[in-house]
Amino acid sequence: MSTAPVKIERITDEKRTEVVRRPVAALAARSVYAFGSQVYGVPTDTSDVDVLIVVDDPSSLDVGALRRVHEALAGPLLPIELHFRSQQNFERRKGMRATLEHEVATKGRLLYAA
Repeated sequence: MSTAPVKIERITDEKRTEVVRRPVAALAARSVYAFGSQVYGVPTDTSDVDVLIVVDDPSSLDVGALRRVHEALAGPLLPIELHFRSQQNFERRKGMRATLEHEVATKGRLLYAA
């Protein structure tokens, strides 16, 4: 069985707001970043939206919390690829080239900060 690629419609301000509001409500996020082709201006018809959620307490990233965030973003909103980091890990690694944290810190877009 073949699955056709999902074409992403234009990301509206309303959808961008929901991509931030839902994870912040489900998981006390410290910051939310968007990165990847949708932010860099080179998306394809099948590009998803890459989102990094940063939290203060790494113990808050348990299976139940991660499930709540995925469920909060499920549905017809947008195809999203979620990434999670603790604030401490993000701060420690954002200056290291060739890390996801460095890419997000230098090229991503901060959507929310507590």
